[in-house]
Amino acid sequence: MYFKRCKDLPTLLYLSHAVVRMVKWPYYWTKSAIWWSKYFIRRVKNLDYNDDEREALTIHAVGEVAWVAASDEDRAKMLTLDLWVMDNLVLWKEEQELKLLSNRERKLYKKYMKNKKGGNIDAELLDDKLD
Repeated sequence: MYFKRCKDLPTLLYLSHAVVRMVKWPYYWTKSAIWWSKYFIRRVKNLDYNDDEREALTIHAVGEVAWVAASDEDRAKMLTLDLWVMDNLVLWKEEQELKLLSNRERKLYKKYMKNKKGGNIDAELLDDKLD
């Protein structure tokens, strides 16, 4: 009955949503504190990364959007590549950019890489070659 008469229903819904989120904060803080403490203990003991740590580090490295957008096969591949290591991340990003190029641009890129023996190609050089 009150909701039918309430003129500030959007405000009331917003506030109730905020209250629910604030009630959940201690749970998420505790969960995060436990995860980080386990992580640091494993680092001090020089143990290998477990699956949860690999996933968290990979998500942090590639970004939440790329992780959510990737298929299950791509996620499994990302986990095996150790993308939290900067060199591996650079190679993976280069591979992702290469997938976006057309066949002609890929051939030009591969030719450039073969002649230069590595290094990045910039967009201006690629555009000059295409024209």
